[in-house]
Amino acid sequence: MIEIVAEEAFHPYSNRFFEEMGMSQTSFLEDYMYIIPNQALPYSDWGDGVWQQYPTMTSTYGEGFLFTTLDDQLRYEQLVQRAKADNNALLLASQQPIPNSEKESYGFGLELGEWNHYPAVHHAGGTGSYGSQVIRFPEEGLSIFVISSNSRVWTGGLADEIAQLLLEEKKVEIAYDDKLCMIQEAPLVNSFLGQYYSADKRLVRVEAGEGDTLNWLRDNRSPIALIKEAENLYHTSYDKQVKIGFYDNELALLYPSGEADIYNRVDIGAPTSADFERFVGQYYNAELDVHFKLYMKDEKLMLALDGWKNPKPVEVFNKVDLLVRSYKMKVERDAFDRVVAIYLSYSRALNIRFAKEGKS
Repeated sequence: MIEIVAEEAFHPYSNRFFEEMGMSQTSFLEDYMYIIPNQALPYSDWGDGVWQQYPTMTSTYGEGFLFTTLDDQLRYEQLVQRAKADNNALLLASQQPIPNSEKESYGFGLELGEWNHYPAVHHAGGTGSYGSQVIRFPEEGLSIFVISSNSRVWTGGLADEIAQLLLEEKKVEIAYDDKLCMIQEAPLVNSFLGQYYSADKRLVRVEAGEGDTLNWLRDNRSPIALIKEAENLYHTSYDKQVKIGFYDNELALLYPSGEADIYNRVDIGAPTSADFERFVGQYYNAELDVHFKLYMKDEKLMLALDGWKNPKPVEVFNKVDLLVRSYKMKVERDAFDRVVAIYLSYSRALNIRFAKEGKS
C-alpha cells in the first residue's frame, strides 16, 4: 500500500521516513541475513528450562521485522506528543480511529481506550521471541515503552507496573457484575484448584501458590498470583480491582467496569494410561507437508518434529488439551474414543489440523 501511494519502493521510502524524524538507528530489515550491529538476539526456554536462541528468518516486512533502539523509540514518542504543536498531520492522524469506521476502539494498528482508567493509546507487538508494549497517555504527556528479546518476559505486565508507579490511582465508579454478590454469599468451595474453560474453550489452570495465594496459569506463560481477599474471592497481583471468584463449578473473572468472564471447571477426567497410548502415533498436515510424532519415553509423552534436534516433553492437562512449548494442541476423537487428529495453535496460527496416520 505504501509503495502504491508513495510511488516508491518500500525500503528507500521507509529509511528516508525514519531519517527525517531523526531515527537513524531504526529500519525495516531488507534481508534477514544482514548483520545488525549490537543486536539483542531473541531467546527463550519456551517453558521447558532449556534456553535457546530463536532464529528469525523471514522475507516479510511491514507487519514486523522493524528494528529500533530505545533512544530512537523515545524520540518517536516525543514527536507523537509534540505532533499538535508541530502541526504534523500524519502523526496526528495515526493516533485516531480510522475515518468512517464503525469501530472506534481501534485505529491504525493501535488500540484506543483506557489503561488503568486513563485515556490511552496502546498496543503490544511480538515476533518470535521479541516482544514490546507501548502505552501513550496523551492527557498526561506520558509514554511507556518496554522491549524485550526474551519471550518469557511479559512486556505488557512490566508496562502496567510502570504505569501504576507513575500515575495516581484514579477514582472510578465501581460496578461489579452481580456474580460478585453471589460469590460472597455462597458456601465455601472445597477446592479452587483445577482446570477451567472459557466460553471459547481457552484453558486456564489454578494451582496452589505460597501461603494463601493461588496461581493462575494460561499456556506456558508466567503464573499470575491470586491474593486471597475473602472466602471464595481473590484479586490478581497486578490489579486489586480485578477479582477472581469461585462459585459452584465456575470461576468468574470480574472487572470494576461490570464486565465478567466466566470459566467452567473442566470435567473431562484425568488422562489414563490408555489415553496416553492413544496419543502415540504419527501426525501429518498435507497443506504444510509437515509430520510430527508422539511417543512414550520413561512414562512421559514426547513430541519429535523434523528440524528439532531433540524431542520435547508434552504437558498433558486432560484427555483433550496438550501443550508443547508454546504450541497448544486440541485432541479430536471419533465415536469409539480413538484419536483421529490433533489441532495445533500457535500465536495467530489457529487450529491447524494434523490427521493421525492410522487410528488407535
